[in-house]
Amino acid sequence: MKDDLIQRIDRVLKERDESRSGASVGAGLGASYIRDLERKTGNPNLSKLTKLAQYLEVPLERLLPAANVDTPNSLGLVSLPVVGTIAAGAFMDISIKDQGEPQEYITVASDGRFPHAEQYALKVQGDSMNLRYPDGTYVTVVDFASSGLALKNGMSVHVERYQGQLVETTLKVVEFENGTLVLSPRSSNAVHKPIVFRYDEEHSDVVIKGVVTGSWRPEVF
Repeated sequence: MKDDLIQRIDRVLKERDESRSGASVGAGLGASYIRDLERKTGNPNLSKLTKLAQYLEVPLERLLPAANVDTPNSLGLVSLPVVGTIAAGAFMDISIKDQGEPQEYITVASDGRFPHAEQYALKVQGDSMNLRYPDGTYVTVVDFASSGLALKNGMSVHVERYQGQLVETTLKVVEFENGTLVLSPRSSNAVHKPIVFRYDEEHSDVVIKGVVTGSWRPEVF
């Protein structure tokens, strides 16, 4: 298993023009981590391999041998693409999925509630939802259109709001008030305002793209 693992790691390193020691240090695992794996003195546990995969910006599955019984699927884990950074009040001339940045992945517990719906992750930037998702938090999201979900009070949703060729991507909380749908921030900063419209009216400038299913925030040292 370790021989196949090393071959897979080396293949990705070659694609990234990265050295073993450089990748090991970059992933925070110590300069000799990959070398120790090859010598069979290192521990190929899932947590460390996940850090390496995140540093190399590849799904964890690319590093794990297909026959390994401890693959993410068998452990109830899945690698989700981080399709972009989401920040209220920042209008861009492209959709977040077209930012052209290197693809990042996070490995999270598989959510079996939506087996046929697209699932992805977003990285939160700024303070528009800092009372629920502080700056730097990753949120996991299921595509709203294919999820089969109906909007409910308290749901966090991924929203895109358009102004001509510009688009703002943001997170908001669903609230229904007397037949009106309010998409509200959860912020300590009063500059962030809710989006208000009647749900039975057509609002082509506001699109609910996904529903937040979970969140993860790395420790900052």
